[in-house]
Amino acid sequence: MTPLLKFSRFSDTHPSALDAVLCLDQGVALLRNLNDEQFVTTFPPMFRSGLGAHVRHVVDHVDCLLSGLENGVVNYDHRERAVRTERDRVYAIDQLIKRMERLGALKATSRDTALRIHMDTGCGQVQWADSSLTRELQFVISHTIHHYALMAAILVHANLDVPKDFGVSPSTLRHRLAIAPEPIDT
Repeated sequence: MTPLLKFSRFSDTHPSALDAVLCLDQGVALLRNLNDEQFVTTFPPMFRSGLGAHVRHVVDHVDCLLSGLENGVVNYDHRERAVRTERDRVYAIDQLIKRMERLGALKATSRDTALRIHMDTGCGQVQWADSSLTRELQFVISHTIHHYALMAAILVHANLDVPKDFGVSPSTLRHRLAIAPEPIDT
């Protein structure tokens, strides 16, 4: 975990926002253990996007949510797609940390903030849905974990180490512990 995170600082943070902060922090920790070449390498045809493209995509979705809080309208199709984030590992780390700080500032009292959501689901028509801040934080976390799983597959393909819980959903981790608890070090 980055030194930036001090739990007392987040005592009044929205619980799902704190989960999102912790999720992004996994990405920061991973990127700090990679070099610049590993961050951008692709393996076509299996992996046409490198790790950086997945990080950029995650940052874009967090940005869509955060910017939508200003007017209550979140448009996941209106993404910046900043190439620098996917090509510059140090810059990508900085971008993740900035999003962690903004998410950490979301107050617990905002959990039921109503939002209108726009996302192209492929049907060719504009689709809007009613949602809440809590639900959209859940979506962003799930989406991030999904991209972390893709990043883990890229790392395995490149014969690089992957933290054992990286890209695995919290419910899967709890299930694994329930069926085969890990021994406690004494």
